[in-house]
Amino acid sequence: MSCQTDLSVAVRQQFQQPKKRSKKKNSASSEDRNVRARILDRTTELFYSQGVNSTGINQIIKEADVAKDTLYRQFPSKDVLVLKTLEQWGRKLSAIWERKLRRTESPQQLVSRWIKLEKEAIRKEASYNGCPVATIMMEMGRIQDKEIQKTASAIEKRWLAFLEVELHRFRKEGTLEYSGDISDLAREFLVVYQGGLAMWRITGSVRYLDQIQSLFLKLISRART
Repeated sequence: MSCQTDLSVAVRQQFQQPKKRSKKKNSASSEDRNVRARILDRTTELFYSQGVNSTGINQIIKEADVAKDTLYRQFPSKDVLVLKTLEQWGRKLSAIWERKLRRTESPQQLVSRWIKLEKEAIRKEASYNGCPVATIMMEMGRIQDKEIQKTASAIEKRWLAFLEVELHRFRKEGTLEYSGDISDLAREFLVVYQGGLAMWRITGSVRYLDQIQSLFLKLISRART
């Protein structure tokens, strides 16, 4: 009986020990995630407020309060930081659209809420600089990094998909009279939106936001064929 008891204890200890190591591993993983999130959050703010080219790695290290080797372990290069920043902005913007623009009653209401969001951001946020995805991509120019371009294109596709779903719903519910290609209309919406924001950035005039709204409404009116 004594041998059996000793064996049972040994077996239990053998299977219990990995759990202790696993707990330490989980704790380390959690810490890594927290550090990674802190770096990415600060980088996202800096890239947007002062630009990618004006933000150096040393500033990110200082403001995120991490060691250089820690940063490079999480993000091997600045291009990777740009890529992950774009992904983060893509998620944030999609969440805002889902929360604020999904299930509006008509295309007119969707447009009105959309422009209201932009005007509120301009009024309340001193660092607001228009669409963050466009801001980053325009600063970088015709980039050679295919992954960054691929990420930006994926965000654009999500935007178009969102608009297409809403426009299809409006047509089905009778608030949009349109027999043409919904995907073309969604793309025109994006062109007007990004173009208007670009002109606002150039001139500082919020009249361009009103122009976005009026052009949206003209697109909708023209769609009645």
